[in-house]
Amino acid sequence: MKIYFATYQALLMNKGGPTYKIFSLQKNLLKLGIEVHLYNMWNLEQQPTNKDLVHLFTANLNTYPLARNLQVAGIPYVVNPIFFSNHKAGMIRKYLSLEKIAGKLLKRSYSDYT
Repeated sequence: MKIYFATYQALLMNKGGPTYKIFSLQKNLLKLGIEVHLYNMWNLEQQPTNKDLVHLFTANLNTYPLARNLQVAGIPYVVNPIFFSNHKAGMIRKYLSLEKIAGKLLKRSYSDYT
């Protein structure tokens, strides 16, 4: 079994907590002898199968399509729901309340807080 780490495409453009978390965890798992790959959608020779595990870092609109495709393909995955916002908690609660109303009117609508 191989473990693939995956996240949103612009991760390395926004270096911060998730970047260091991914590389640190990869380094330490490799020390334990666990085979870990950084998922690269362009490398057709190194794609996860249903015998592997994909570890998704961040749970948002950027990683949703990958998670959905993994589910459809029967490839097991786990999610590390790293979340960051510049908005205060009260503002996020307001957005979520508005989304409940909007979601009834606008089916299949998503936002960063869904």
